[in-house]
Amino acid sequence: MRRTVRIALLALVLAWSAPALAVVTCGGTKPCSCGATVVENVKLDADVGPCTGGGLKLMSGVTLDCQGHRISGTPSRDGITATTVVDVRVRNCVVEGFRSGVRIVGGRDAFVGANVFRGNVKAIRIEGGADSPVVDDNVIEASRDTGLAMVGAIDAVVSSNVFSGNAKINARIEQVTRGEFLANVLAGPTRADLDVRFAKTVVFRDNDVQTTSVKVSGDSTELRFVDNDVAAPDIGYRFEVRKDASGIPRAPHGNVVTNGAILNAPLCFRFSGARDTEVEKVDVRTCAATPYIEKSSNGLLPSGNTVRVQVVR
Repeated sequence: MRRTVRIALLALVLAWSAPALAVVTCGGTKPCSCGATVVENVKLDADVGPCTGGGLKLMSGVTLDCQGHRISGTPSRDGITATTVVDVRVRNCVVEGFRSGVRIVGGRDAFVGANVFRGNVKAIRIEGGADSPVVDDNVIEASRDTGLAMVGAIDAVVSSNVFSGNAKINARIEQVTRGEFLANVLAGPTRADLDVRFAKTVVFRDNDVQTTSVKVSGDSTELRFVDNDVAAPDIGYRFEVRKDASGIPRAPHGNVVTNGAILNAPLCFRFSGARDTEVEKVDVRTCAATPYIEKSSNGLLPSGNTVRVQVVR
């Protein structure tokens, strides 16, 4: 018994006396390496990685300018992370091979611009109530899952990005309150170009949706789709019921689609349980004969949807 107690006490002493693992920092004139925390503005002079653990962690107020250099890693770890920090910027990076190329959780005023994301599981993840994030002028391609997964953001701007060949979804906008999705190009191959879920008061303007339908689901409301071109081969826009976290079916309502065009689809709009959608002055080519259909879904009946399209020969 005494021997057991002595061994336990010795283990405790060793644990207390062991030095704490030092946090590796970089920034300013100090170069960055895998796993480092960026504490000052930094311009990379060389590639970082391949990283077997995480890439770089950003603290508040810093700019990471990769100057075209690559940060690469493993699909079990995140590349660049910013958690509950403010005023961070990621520019001119090539980010490859991570679970998330960039992951932003909470915080405010994060800027992700002029980067290339290639071959990550998810290229950009923004979540946790992030306030006023901006995703601008990036190339987001060949993700194994999703290009942009934006969940729970507020006052977000997503503009002038090129999404291409992200396997499941090019861009998912979920539970976003207030925001703009502007002048983006979304191309295949992918299962879904633009997937909007439970969003409120977001403007989608001047986007080029090249491969699949625009999907709007859950109790998404006060959305405005303006001057978007949709080249899906089957249905232009789908407004659909989706169950919330409690399993209750919710339907889109009170949304507007104006101007723009539906280029190839034999059916312009499908309203599954959706209500009070207003469609006005959308140019159509191949779906003039069947501009829309309505059907019930999960016990919810569609109602109050109005569709006025313009036939272009």
